[in-house]
Amino acid sequence: MKIAILGPVDTRDFYSLIKKKDIKSLPKGHGVSVLTHIILGLLELGHNVSIITLSEDISKEVVIYKNKKFKIYYCPMRKRAFRFSNGLIGRAANFWYREIQFMKQAILIDKPDIVNAHWAYEYAFAAIASKKKYILTTRDIPHVILKYQTNLYRFIRLIMACLTLRISKRITVPSNYAKLQTQKYTNNPIKIIPNCLKKDLSKFKIKKTKINKKIKIVMINSGFHRRKNIKIALEAFKKFNKNFPTSSLFLYGHEMEKTGICYRWAKENNLIKNVVFYGFLPQVKLMKILPKYDILLHTALEETFGNIFVESMVRGVPVIAGKNSGAAPEIVKGH
Repeated sequence: MKIAILGPVDTRDFYSLIKKKDIKSLPKGHGVSVLTHIILGLLELGHNVSIITLSEDISKEVVIYKNKKFKIYYCPMRKRAFRFSNGLIGRAANFWYREIQFMKQAILIDKPDIVNAHWAYEYAFAAIASKKKYILTTRDIPHVILKYQTNLYRFIRLIMACLTLRISKRITVPSNYAKLQTQKYTNNPIKIIPNCLKKDLSKFKIKKTKINKKIKIVMINSGFHRRKNIKIALEAFKKFNKNFPTSSLFLYGHEMEKTGICYRWAKENNLIKNVVFYGFLPQVKLMKILPKYDILLHTALEETFGNIFVESMVRGVPVIAGKNSGAAPEIVKGH
């Protein structure tokens, strides 16, 4: 089957399929996501897969990369949300219209049998506009996101999701929590399909280790915003560190680097003692280093699945997560 996957991807996540010299010359893509495992899995099953994504580092036309295994269509994305940039109004100001048109163009060029659009925003609109058969996989809860990130940008995202989820007849979500919340937007049936994980995870052997006073705690998050609740984690660790002075906290992910917003806030609030700010690390490398930590701490106020929960448990790392944080209880307790 010829399948088009629409959603944010990072070119670096496809290092196994793209030559190093090509990776350096290609657009960066549009952030990290859980789509890599889905795409690699579909390719392994013998499907013909095309990725259609957005990238801020191109501006005028669709860039196409293809080899014998798969294709990537990089579509231009405006850099600003509202303000003018390069003679163009911000993408949120006209509901991602320009980005949607480029992605629609890519779908029509590719001519897939079916489109799987991820998240209920611009990627969903592009799938609907193409008039191809499509499945919408929604991966967050728009009104919950707006609760924690109360701004015009998120309000516009909420409006977009209300429209796409109302229109779509075939919707999937990754957890029961996500289903219950998404059902508020539509009367159509919703199917639960949990996030897939890399097949190699099943090959890892769990190492039994004893936790001593030199406790190594790891946090893996993408973004330093209120929903991730990292501030409270740093404050709690400072108190914990007084009783266990040889313990340490390691932060990985976007905005967690030593020059990032998280570090600056922590430094201003005297919360950097025994905290190591690593920043972004490719998922493959994260899986290799996870076993050296004693505990995964995940203080996010809401999750619709949380791949890192399962990945950590598979690698033998205990998980601490909030009992009222969305799907966290059903994923952690369920395993």
